[in-house]
Amino acid sequence: MSRSALLAVGIFVICTIPLVSVSPWFLAVLALPVLAGVHVWRSGVDIGADDVTVRAAFRSVTVPWADVAGVEVRRQGELWLVRRNGASLRLPTLRVRDLHRLHEASGERLGLPADT
Repeated sequence: MSRSALLAVGIFVICTIPLVSVSPWFLAVLALPVLAGVHVWRSGVDIGADDVTVRAAFRSVTVPWADVAGVEVRRQGELWLVRRNGASLRLPTLRVRDLHRLHEASGERLGLPADT
């Protein structure tokens, strides 16, 4: 995910400061931009020679290439990594437009149709 999204998180923090200055009870509102910042900072996909790691805000899952059956395109162009056991993991920062980059980064382990 582009780190430029952190700029929007910073603006979100600035917009919540007036609420916090009105009442200390609004301090909990600051948790929203903090959680958004953690999500932007952590989310991503790391592709290695032996495995692929899918990172979300509070967890990460590493899947060896031997367990990968393929990639599935779902609604709104989301990509999901399909495992041989039928389970699937959402690739949080990748879309259909990134299929060729994913194919190249995987060492061409993922076959692509000719028209993509």
